[in-house]
Amino acid sequence: MKKFFSMEGKFFNGMTKLANLLWLNILLVICCIPVVTAGAAITAMYSVTLPMTKDEEGYITRSFFKAFKSNFLQATAMWLIILVGAAVLLLDVHIVGNYLTDYIGVMLIPMCFIFLVLVALYLYAFPLQAYFKNTIRGTLGNALKLALVHLPYTIVFVLLQVMPWVVIAKVSNPGLLVAFGWGIAGIAYISSFAYRGIFQKYESVTETENDGQDDENEVE
Repeated sequence: MKKFFSMEGKFFNGMTKLANLLWLNILLVICCIPVVTAGAAITAMYSVTLPMTKDEEGYITRSFFKAFKSNFLQATAMWLIILVGAAVLLLDVHIVGNYLTDYIGVMLIPMCFIFLVLVALYLYAFPLQAYFKNTIRGTLGNALKLALVHLPYTIVFVLLQVMPWVVIAKVSNPGLLVAFGWGIAGIAYISSFAYRGIFQKYESVTETENDGQDDENEVE
């Protein structure tokens, strides 16, 4: 029992983890306020939660902003692509719902396809950006592939992402505390266990490809 409540025990480590996730969530929300920077902020969050699954996290603030800075350009570009896609989808829904009601049946399939693509990109692109070094095109392409190949995990990720908002709708103050206190970072941390397991399957392949590219560059 003494070991359980010691500074190195499970209780203290668990409370430290909760405090770190709370602070990480605050950093994320602050950095998402400009909206445009949300992609970099989400990537930075996963850059912290992925190592956290193996207790390899360092200083939360330093790690977050280091990842935020290093991934800013690519993560922002991917985020803007998702935002533009979402804007196009909403515009299509508005036009079809208000002016082209006779074509709802025809337009439903392409609109659902666009929606599913955007969901897949949102779920996988930023964790991939946090874990692997790749081009924007490569990361987005891999995000779509992983969403399809690991469909059961994708469904679980969707449910986890939706859960805080369901809590907000069903519960009053406690729900808000969970959703905005630990919600986003907490869900990211839980999801990171699965993300890391998925990514590790492809880690050796990626390293081999990178080594091959380096060899080609040296020959040239």
